[in-house]
Amino acid sequence: MNHNDDELRSDSTPELLDSEGDEIGRVLLEAGRRPDVPADDLALIRAAARSAWTQAVQDRQRSRFRRLKAPQRLALAASLLTVVALGIWWRTRNTDPIAPAVVAGAPTLATLERSQGPITSNGRTLADGAPIHRGDEIAIGGGTRLQGSPFAVVRMANGTEIRVDHGSRFVLASADEIALRQGAVYIDTDGASEPSASLAVATDFGTVRDIGTRFEVRRDESDLRVRVRDGAISLTKSTVAPPIAAKAGEEITLDRAGQVARKGIAADSPDWNWVVAAAPPFELEGAHLDEFLRWVEREAGWKIEVQDTALAARLGAIELHGSIVGLSPEDAVAVVLPSSGLDYEFRAGVVRIRRAQNSKRMPNEGRIPDPSSGRRTNTPRSSSIETS
Repeated sequence: MNHNDDELRSDSTPELLDSEGDEIGRVLLEAGRRPDVPADDLALIRAAARSAWTQAVQDRQRSRFRRLKAPQRLALAASLLTVVALGIWWRTRNTDPIAPAVVAGAPTLATLERSQGPITSNGRTLADGAPIHRGDEIAIGGGTRLQGSPFAVVRMANGTEIRVDHGSRFVLASADEIALRQGAVYIDTDGASEPSASLAVATDFGTVRDIGTRFEVRRDESDLRVRVRDGAISLTKSTVAPPIAAKAGEEITLDRAGQVARKGIAADSPDWNWVVAAAPPFELEGAHLDEFLRWVEREAGWKIEVQDTALAARLGAIELHGSIVGLSPEDAVAVVLPSSGLDYEFRAGVVRIRRAQNSKRMPNEGRIPDPSSGRRTNTPRSSSIETS
């Protein structure tokens, strides 16, 4: 007998011999031990048996599925689709987002206006894109990723300004929508060529739409935060719900559970510091004092007051010369106003301007002293801002 089979027990021999007419038992005993089955043949036999068993199980499962009623089949299919969708969602949430390829022949939507370090990705993966530089154009599907650069400024074709914080990633989805993947952007639609121009910021939490305003959108892992500095916005959550409105001086936070928190934020709050630092520098040479003061109001969030009506009427005639590149609004005020023959005091977010006490006439121009001339000056030293 083969040792691979169940051998006959030794105590079964009498039973075979005593059974009447049991010729089969006698033949088996007389035949003796059979040779072992070769190992290769045994492996083939086992593989064939396993294949037959697997096919039988699959046939039985298909037979059961065919016996299912239509609603049961739909429910099973829906369950499988849900599992697949959850797998895709988890994978995309835990991998680096990728920008869609730039559409061939797509119109230029924006231009990189300012940067302070390396910026990558113009229609390539946001993780490993090629460098883009100041003046480069960005079309539909193009995006930016700030690597080591503190800030950048992107100018839309219609004039809308997008300031980008460090560590941010976004893609231009269309002429009126950007997709923010990570970090923060500050939108200023004041310079748009069309008064009705609007820009939406889409995130996986929801979409923020401006209503003629300046606002910040920051997307973190845990929540979405929107700060409104001027005007108003509307936030539409990803889940079905009425839009959430916010106006100037308000901050709203939306978490993943859909809960909304709201609080106030001042126009000159330190929370806007990165926005001020990212701002394009004011071109002082040849500008007039009233233009400079309006820039200070917008960027610093301060209020300008001039109680002398005659002086207030003259602000537009005072021509400025020099440069304030690298200066904060606070330092710029400390330089420009004294050089224009004016004094000022700053208190509680208000800059009050008056004529200098030793001045006997109306100022006509403001010229920032050149430190290289050897004249004594209190001008704060400008820090160089390198662009790429």
